[in-house]
Amino acid sequence: MRPCRKPGRPKSRRGFTVPEIMVGGVLMMTAAGIVGPLFVAANQATKKMERWRLASEELSNQMERLSILDEDSLALHLKDLEISEAMQETLRGFFIDGEFINRGSLQCIRLVIHRSDSKEGRKLEMIGWIDRREENAE
Repeated sequence: MRPCRKPGRPKSRRGFTVPEIMVGGVLMMTAAGIVGPLFVAANQATKKMERWRLASEELSNQMERLSILDEDSLALHLKDLEISEAMQETLRGFFIDGEFINRGSLQCIRLVIHRSDSKEGRKLEMIGWIDRREENAE
């Protein structure tokens, strides 16, 4: 014998109805639409920051290389300054400029690295002081 049901009461169910599934899908897609662009923007910002970090390292390496040269060699190297071969692929579109500034016994090298396509005019600048007093004392 079957158990009797009251007439207005629906029979127990398992699972979800189609409208419930559709509402859940819409909510999930809305959340993905909001969060997805945030991940993309964060990824782009991370890549941009990494390129500028590498540009900073390139400036530091160039400064170290140039600071040990004598004045005549330094002037020649500053005219033909380029991104190092190891960084050319990574820093594609970056350019480096340098100048020698003489302030008596203290001299400095000013290096600037920038992107050719930078709309903001962003650049990274490094100044290294060279103390020639020890060389002159000898």
